[in-house]
Parts: sequence; structure tokens; C-alpha cells
Amino acid sequence: MRRQKRSMQPQAEGLEDRQLLAKYFLPNGSPINLQDLNRLILQRKNGVPLPDRLLHYSTPDGANVTLKLFGAGSLQGTTVRPDGTLDLVYNGTNVNSVITSFVQGGSTAPKLGTIRDANVTNINNLTGVGANIVKTVNLPKFDLIEGGKVNLMGGVGIFNLDAAANNSQINLRSIPNFNARPTVSTSSGSIVTTTTSGVQLIASTNSTTTSSTTAPTTVTLNGLTYNYVDETNGGRSLVSVTGTFTPGPNLLGTRAPNAAGPTPAPAGMKVTINHVNGAPRSGPTLGDSQVFAYDATANKLIRFNTVTGAQTLVVNLPGTANASTGLGLAHNGNKLVALVTQGTTVTAYDAISGAGVGQFSAANLPAGFHQINGVGSSEATTILTDSSINTAEPIDVTASLASGQAVAAGNPFIPNRELLLSGGVTGVAGSNTLYSVSGAQFDGFQPGVNLLGVLALSNSPSTGLREVSRTAVTALGQFIPNTNPGSKNIPLGSVDASLALGGLVANGVNIVTLYSPTGLATQGVITLKDANKLTAISSSFHPELVDTALVDIEGNTQSFVAQDVTGLALNGNGNFNLIQITNATDSSIIGLPIGHVNITHRNNVTITSSARTFIYQGGVANVPNFVRGGVTINKNIRPIGPLSLPT
Repeated sequence: MRRQKRSMQPQAEGLEDRQLLAKYFLPNGSPINLQDLNRLILQRKNGVPLPDRLLHYSTPDGANVTLKLFGAGSLQGTTVRPDGTLDLVYNGTNVNSVITSFVQGGSTAPKLGTIRDANVTNINNLTGVGANIVKTVNLPKFDLIEGGKVNLMGGVGIFNLDAAANNSQINLRSIPNFNARPTVSTSSGSIVTTTTSGVQLIASTNSTTTSSTTAPTTVTLNGLTYNYVDETNGGRSLVSVTGTFTPGPNLLGTRAPNAAGPTPAPAGMKVTINHVNGAPRSGPTLGDSQVFAYDATANKLIRFNTVTGAQTLVVNLPGTANASTGLGLAHNGNKLVALVTQGTTVTAYDAISGAGVGQFSAANLPAGFHQINGVGSSEATTILTDSSINTAEPIDVTASLASGQAVAAGNPFIPNRELLLSGGVTGVAGSNTLYSVSGAQFDGFQPGVNLLGVLALSNSPSTGLREVSRTAVTALGQFIPNTNPGSKNIPLGSVDASLALGGLVANGVNIVTLYSPTGLATQGVITLKDANKLTAISSSFHPELVDTALVDIEGNTQSFVAQDVTGLALNGNGNFNLIQITNATDSSIIGLPIGHVNITHRNNVTITSSARTFIYQGGVANVPNFVRGGVTINKNIRPIGPLSLPT
């Protein structure tokens, strides 16, 4: 038998395919893989000891709990209350950091009280500024207690929880898509040749290739620009969020029958909360925002629905009516109160019931107030202003109400360059900036003429109150006169993320114009049903959130999954790709927009979406505002949030 000829010819082996396998050991001789070695090097570089990355504790009913942090970051500051409730604090994390838990034994689920970044000292501050990104927070066996709060506004990718109780609050922000572009740096081996007595010596170094991935730290999405910074300890933290949120279309739609393969899920956060235990109710858990206003003719504090304009609460105030009365919302501990000023006395009223809860005198403050006619709060600061002395001063509301005397939280601020305050002060949801209505010479062609404008202020421990910007208010492209601005009380409040400027009365209603805080572009009007002129307006809030379990998400959500929910208020400022719930009762859901809904059983559930477009694959034309799944399309819906409980 003759052998078949082979066409293959001998050839030299390619040297580039050869690899030198490496093995790594710890100083004690123990082997370690490269991934764990890199992680250990990072942790030692950052100076994070093991106790700050690993926490063991036992609950009173015998459950053994372990918390672990993988990747950059620390759990320093995390504590456990005597009753076993966990208060989780993290810091220095980034997009690869994972916080996870392991639970063994016990007759009940471990309790969760709070989650926050170490730099967010006030858990009610929902700006996210200073907070780190964290890839995953995995607490699948934990129950968030009544009054519990989760603040992950720096950014989170995956959030898992077993249950959320009544009057609990979860605020999340999705991690922006940074569109990382890898950059590869290569170091080639070198060969050194020398000759000694005619003998050639060759010394060579191994060829090495290293790659590192860098990603931009600024992302713009739906009109908002997120600015992050990379820290020396490996963390990535949020610096600022600017712009105005604008709802977009669905990121992806359903797959056409003739399209091959499944449609990939869009980018966004994954949220799982198995059980949501808010209180049963007959009405919606998430309705229209409301504002307080002061009727200077009737001397009444009135709460209004900002959509219908109807009065929802009336409080008769003591004393005599005064057009220079100031009004604003603030937090007294965890309770929201309306602050009403008369002279130098500030009285607090419960924002839900209208009952008086105390008062304090501001006569002791260094500013030397005579007639406080402005009160306003941002996420982090409350200030009082007196136009007669053109001065603003930050205060600690909780400490002031406790002592009966105003407690200053910083130095007084006096505007420069001939700007005069005109009473109204406010903040907007999710921002640390304060806004005060003012008068100044904005038009160089009208020297000496004061015009209506808005002064923006920031506050920080290092600089105190300082001016950020001053912008003229215009109507139909024309400046608005503001003569004698220091003697006026022009009402300025806010409705969700918009400034609200009042002062006009027509046909038995007060007309309030909405403006974007950035550039003061007009965003429409609302009407408040009161025939008397309202001289002060507060920022808005949602009293209907009492006795709910609130979940507020800023940014895109890939999926929200639950087994059973009651009394859920779910708000999403971004694309909600999928809402999947087995049993839903007495709950409200808002998404901007909502893509897919899979709720097996529902009772008294409202689902509202901005205008949406499903983009079918396979050449099928777009179908605008495709309605299904019991979703109500509201093309004119205004973004709300970030939301917080009023109590």
C-alpha cells in the first residue's frame, strides 16, 4: 500500500505564540492569582484595612451576617444598632466596586436602616454631589425598616433588597454610560550586545504588554450633564449635575417577528425589591405636586394643587396681614415644615396637617434682621433674607426650633454690584443652589434702571454663601422693570425642577410663570385659585407620599422587578425599559418614558408615561405613542423629583 502524499511542509514554529506562564506568591509563600493580587495591591495602596472591607455581626434573633466590599472603597463608618439594624456607609468606590451580603440562620430578615456615602452627611441631601459610584449593592435578604432611607445618588448599577416597609424611601441614580475607550501602552523587550575579548554577550528582557482603560468623566444624557472626578484612592465621585431633564423616546422597543434573535436590553440600572409594604389606600400614591402660598389680604397660609390650582389646605394665621411676610419649606429633622415669618419671628407649620410645631426668633442673628421677607431651602441649606438690609443668612432650622433662637449655619451674605434682594427665595429639587428674586441694572442701554432678575447662590463650608450667577427675567424678549426692589416682596417658589414666579392676578386666579433655573427660559404657567394676590410661594412637595414606600430613580432603568407591592410610589426620571411585578395593589408608577410592563395581577394601579415611540426592527415603521399594558400617555407631563417623603 502506498502512503498518500501529504501537502503540509515542515516549518518553524511562530515565536510570537509562545507565552511565559507566571505564578504569584504572597510574602508568606501562599499562592495568589493575578486578579486577587491586583486587588490586594490597590487596597494596600489606598490604605484600606481588612476590617473596613469586611464586617461580621449577629442579629438579636441569631442571624449571622457578613458584609463584603470587593474592589476599590471602604465600609468605614458602617454601624449596627442595638436592635440589629444596619446603617451602611461606603466611600471611595467606583464603577467596579461591589457591596454584597451573606446571611445565615435567624428567624427574621436582617434590618436595614440607612445606606449613604460617607461624604453625604445629610441623608436627605439628594443632589448626589460628593458621593461615589458603586456598581452593585446586593442585600437580597435585608428588609428596609419603616422610616428607613437609601441614598445612592452618586450612581449605582445593581440594587437588590428583599423588602421595603411603609414610609421608607429609596433614592437611586443610574450610572451614566461613560463609553470607555481602551488605550493600550506597549513596552517591547530590549537586547543589549557587547563584546569582551571577541566574545559576544546578549542580555534580553521579556517583552511586556500592558493595557489600561480610561473613560471620560463627563456625560450628557436627556439634557443633563453629569460631571465626575477620579479620586487618588481609586474612587469616582459625582461633582455636579447641570442642565434640565428632557424626556426622550424609548431606548429600544419590541422585536419584529421577522427579526433574528432577541432584542438586547438597553443600558440602565437593575432594581429588585421582592416585597414593597406601603399602606393600602383608595387614591394614587403619586399625584400632583403642591405648594404653599401666603394670602396677604386674608392673612392665610394656603396649600394649592399645582395642576388643578385647587386649595387643599387653609391655615388661618395669628396677628395681622403683612405683605412682607416670608414663606418657605424646610426640614425639621425628618419632617417637612412650612416656615412663615412675621418681623423677626419665624413660625413652623406641619406641611401635612398645617398644625403649628414651634417658632423661633431671628433677632439674635449677626445679620441684624428687621423684617424677614424671604425663606428658602436647597437640598443642603435654608436661608432667611431681609430686603430692607439686603442681606441673607443661612440657619439650622432643627436647632433653631429646638432652642427658640435662630442658630446661624454660616456668615451673612450681602450682594455686591448694586443688586438688591426682593423677598422671594427658593430652591429646586435635587440641587444645592438657592435662588432669590432681585433687582439690578441688567440692561446697559438703561443705566440706573433696576430690572427684575434672579440671583443664584451656592453654599459650602469653605466659601459660605456666594453668588453663582445673576440673570434678568424677560417676557416676550423684553426686560421687566423692578423699581425700588428692596421694598418689595415678589413671590418666588418652585414646582419640581422649575422656578415659579408669581405676582399677577387675573380673572380670580393667581398666574404663576415657570422658568428653567438654567437661563430662565419660560416653561409654561400654572394658576392658583385665589382671587387675592399671593405675595409669597414655597417650593413644591408631595403630601400624598405619606404612608407609601417611595422608590425614586434618576436616569435610565433596565428593569424593576418585584413579587408583590402595596402602596408603592415609583418615579423614574429616565427610560423605564421593563417593570415586572407579580402582584401590585394601590400603587402609582411614573416613567419618562415607560417601555414594557409585565404586571400579572393588579388592583388600583396607575401607570403614567411621557410620549414614547417603539422602534421595531426588521424595517417596520415606528409607531408613536403605542399604548398598551394599562399605561396612560401624558405628552405634557413635567418631570418630578428627585422625590422625598414629607415625613
